[in-house]
Amino acid sequence: EFFLFSNEISPWVPADSLAIMKLMGVQMATQVQTEVLRARVALAVAPERLLDILPDAPGSGVAALPEYAALFDAAPTDFAALAPEPVSDPLSPVPARGFAGASNAWAASATRSAAGGTLLANDPHLGLTAPTIIYLARLELSSGGIIGGTIPGMPAMMLGRSENFGWGLTSAYLDDQDLFIEELDPDDPSRVRGPNGFEPMRTRPSIIRIKDEAPVTIELQWTANGPVIPGHHYGLAAVTPPGHVAALSWTLFTGADTSLSATLKLMRARSVSEGIAAGESYVAPALNLVMVD
Repeated sequence: EFFLFSNEISPWVPADSLAIMKLMGVQMATQVQTEVLRARVALAVAPERLLDILPDAPGSGVAALPEYAALFDAAPTDFAALAPEPVSDPLSPVPARGFAGASNAWAASATRSAAGGTLLANDPHLGLTAPTIIYLARLELSSGGIIGGTIPGMPAMMLGRSENFGWGLTSAYLDDQDLFIEELDPDDPSRVRGPNGFEPMRTRPSIIRIKDEAPVTIELQWTANGPVIPGHHYGLAAVTPPGHVAALSWTLFTGADTSLSATLKLMRARSVSEGIAAGESYVAPALNLVMVD
């Protein structure tokens, strides 16, 4: 992409490392597609059938909310009436819903190994890219040397080992994303309904520079629940009623995300107990942490 776009590359700043970690979370997240799938099914079948197909579908909440299907002018009654799955854009940062994925980690205690030491094997199953996502590196820290996988732009080793400790990561596939269908003010579409009436959305202009063309300015919007996601992403247009927008709530958006700090602490851990203590401040993206000492 550096050959396609000739914009000058800015010097690295610490915020770039945080952004890279969050971008990794965007590429790994799948729960929002499940939310859309559940909404599509809810529009096509009776409530009792929905609970049969998707037993984890949420029940009635404590708030007096209207029935979801009643928000549509004419809700579809079968799957054939639903909008088709959106065509995947290979250049889109939003991944299309695919088959179930996985990542693997195996651990064995010293009593199970031929050499009498603990073993850990880890395959995070990340996407195939050019350049590759993970690079092998060795770092000499004040606490000792470590070797493992690094991601360019992040001063942290996501998986690796030291003389006394090893750690690996796999995707957790947690339900860490929620879609909120927000009602727009019919007299002012820059406001959405809140607990005490309509509230203004937070907005910010973003300039997109296009090669050999004039820049395009788009307006980013946030509600109290999270950023507003355009309908052409994730197939949201098919499940968003007229006069509404969809906002995404996600642990990745928290302002108290200490995941990078937790990873730096993990690099200095000397035992499983120290690794667990380091992992307690990890927030997102959702991962399983496997450790041996």
